[in-house]
Amino acid sequence: MDILLEDVLDSMDDPIYILNKNADFIFVNKALVEMSGYSRNELLAFNALELEKKGTIDRSVTKTVLQTKQKIIACQHVTKKNKVVNKLMITQTPIFEADGEIKYLIGVLKNVSDINEHYREAVIKNEVTVFHHKDEDTTELAFNNIIAESTAMKRLLESVSKLASYDTSILILGESGTGKEVIANYIHNISPRSEKNLVKINCASLPETLLEAELFGYEKGSFTGALETGKVGLVETAHNGTLFLDEIDSLPLLLQGKLLRVLETKMIKKIGSVKEIHSDFRLITATNADLDELVKKKQFRQDLYFRLNVVPIRIPSLRERPYDIIPLAIHFLKDYCRKYNKTKYFSKNVFDIMLNYDWPGNVRELKNFIERMVVMSSTSVIELQDIPKGILTDFSLKENDFSLVNRNIFRDLISDKNYNSLFDLEHKTYKELMEEYEEELIKHAMEKYKTTYKAAEVLGVNQSTIARKTRKYDFK
Repeated sequence: MDILLEDVLDSMDDPIYILNKNADFIFVNKALVEMSGYSRNELLAFNALELEKKGTIDRSVTKTVLQTKQKIIACQHVTKKNKVVNKLMITQTPIFEADGEIKYLIGVLKNVSDINEHYREAVIKNEVTVFHHKDEDTTELAFNNIIAESTAMKRLLESVSKLASYDTSILILGESGTGKEVIANYIHNISPRSEKNLVKINCASLPETLLEAELFGYEKGSFTGALETGKVGLVETAHNGTLFLDEIDSLPLLLQGKLLRVLETKMIKKIGSVKEIHSDFRLITATNADLDELVKKKQFRQDLYFRLNVVPIRIPSLRERPYDIIPLAIHFLKDYCRKYNKTKYFSKNVFDIMLNYDWPGNVRELKNFIERMVVMSSTSVIELQDIPKGILTDFSLKENDFSLVNRNIFRDLISDKNYNSLFDLEHKTYKELMEEYEEELIKHAMEKYKTTYKAAEVLGVNQSTIARKTRKYDFK
């Protein structure tokens, strides 16, 4: 192989290999060596068609490309030399002879988690993100377009998608503002009951007497103030559909018992009636409370808790899924620019603050913040000074982000590096200090662990991040 071409391929972040027409490895770049844990000579002794038989890969993309003579893009599980399994996206492209026969196969691997990071970095590295108002369809976000760039949310949606086809009860757990109702909508909309009603009620929104009437309905003249026509209850309305009870922890104990009986018999009795009515519904409940603790305090029935908790689904807080912050912000910015006929921009500095803020109110707080900035900012470009005092001001490096930095490396670095230099607050800006610390941290990690893959593993980031930083700071 041409020496220049080999150097170019060796300098690339993504693992790359070249196979001959017999599927023998004839070239592997440095990134593949580091990722796999095998030496270059060991890799060059492999045949791609044999890797599936050995269990090194879960499926042979090479076999398909040789058969179809077409480029293939697929996900593949690859077992490294240390037995760790990586999920990779593989692109394998055939190179042809003049007679149309395959001469070489070129494979490019990319860690699936890197793709999300590249997207996020591409967004936040732009100085501004622009949305112009257009006469676009103002339809609300479709149920199958939930913003989910983080691994945590994608796994949650995968689990929910599998559960949606079954009628089992689902309990959605999560902090206030995480989007429990959104997930309930999603479950209903992809379930076999999607053509029927999705009936919702917040159990904390009504006093006990009215809540019972809303849930189970009543006959005319049942109580003072009752409608002359009587009322159909929400449980009956949900027949053949889905009933969603939000803040189920607020359901009074008396109604908890009635709900339990309905769940067990699928029969309801209106207030003032002796007749029972059948209602076949799927139940989804949600809460931000600790039901286990409420059961211990005798504030929630244990038998009802067991009945509801068949399949618990926990929605992670926004601070637990930082990869979703920027995509969500962009989505809300677009929506509100369209709604209010505005053209707005967010500076990179504002995006940086969004990423470093804890968002105690989760997605709801982020959405409200975006709407406020679109409506209240006086200029098209929204800068730090445009954020009202008291909003997003107590941001700091989140603990779950800082935990990505190995504490031992941090302590080693401080002992090796002059403390006053790294924390010279009087003479250096925040940005200068952070860049200096980052440079020393990565340099120290590379000296200690030798490869970008090992350094990335210890620091809890992607290998491509370490590779880019080593080039940025010009050291190996």
